[in-house]
Amino acid sequence: MGMPARVESGLPATSHPFGYTKPEGRKSIPVQNELAHVVIQMKDEFLAGHSLRQIVELLESQHIPTPRGKQWYPQSVKAIITNPFYAGYVRWGVSQVEHDLREGRRTRNRKIPEDQITVVEGKHKPLWDDATHQAIQDELSRRARNYRGRKNNQFTGLLKCSVCGESLWLQGNGPRGNDRRIWRCSSTKSAVGHVNVPHLEAVEKIGVELVCAIQNHVPGDRPVTEKVESGIPLTDLQAQLSRLEDAYQVGAMPLDSLIERSNEVKKQIKKIQDKKRAAKYGQQRREQWLQAFGNAKERAVRIPNWLKEDDPIQVNRTLHFLLDSIVVHPDEEIEIHFKE
Repeated sequence: MGMPARVESGLPATSHPFGYTKPEGRKSIPVQNELAHVVIQMKDEFLAGHSLRQIVELLESQHIPTPRGKQWYPQSVKAIITNPFYAGYVRWGVSQVEHDLREGRRTRNRKIPEDQITVVEGKHKPLWDDATHQAIQDELSRRARNYRGRKNNQFTGLLKCSVCGESLWLQGNGPRGNDRRIWRCSSTKSAVGHVNVPHLEAVEKIGVELVCAIQNHVPGDRPVTEKVESGIPLTDLQAQLSRLEDAYQVGAMPLDSLIERSNEVKKQIKKIQDKKRAAKYGQQRREQWLQAFGNAKERAVRIPNWLKEDDPIQVNRTLHFLLDSIVVHPDEEIEIHFKE
């Protein structure tokens, strides 16, 4: 009940947005932190014409942490740069939790009409003005009108410049056919001396180099299982949680203490369970990768024709599963980096 009143006073309703820190105190005003420049960089890259996917690649190359500590997605970037908080506003009612009593589950409705959302000028210092916020909205609308689906080719998201490490972008060189498409370094700095290679030539060279790399590569050994528990064993934590609940039931512990101590134990349990799931998933992916690599090795001699003739989207998906990157040098020497 206090959230709408909090927004009306110019404070954010819940958590502080990415790039801001909330000082101590219930009614404290969020202040910009060391990641605020990252938000500005996202906005600048977007308005300069770069896609959300390209901005994700840039953030990952700079090892920028995500708001929730997982990984960057195009939708995450879009949600950040379109948030009116950065233009100086706070809001309430953007989404609502809906209860389905028949199914016994909850869903979050994010399609709330704009006239039902409360938007108020905030007390915090914004990163940009109303005009910039509107420019972002206009650019999104323009791209939506022009979007005809993502056109993946064989090497989308894989080619890197050896000089600066930036991704290579495929550019058309006028309306003269596919043979005029060229991979160029995406560095915003001077591209003199960086990579510039025709697409058809890249297909030829990478096909030859990929055959040699697959035939000569020996996958490294990894343990079948990984030890994920550290400190208190999971079974002891679960028993400890049960004892806390028993103590509350017999009146030996107040509710506030139960909630506080139980939450700490649950955090430790979740941390161990997350590590176990991650280890299991990693092992499954490793087995799938070894199988895919073995299949590629058996059919290595067909790779050049496969790159040229098969569906580019399927080729790109397979290459992304096998490879971390393909580094191209200015002299067009190729380095193949496998995922391990």
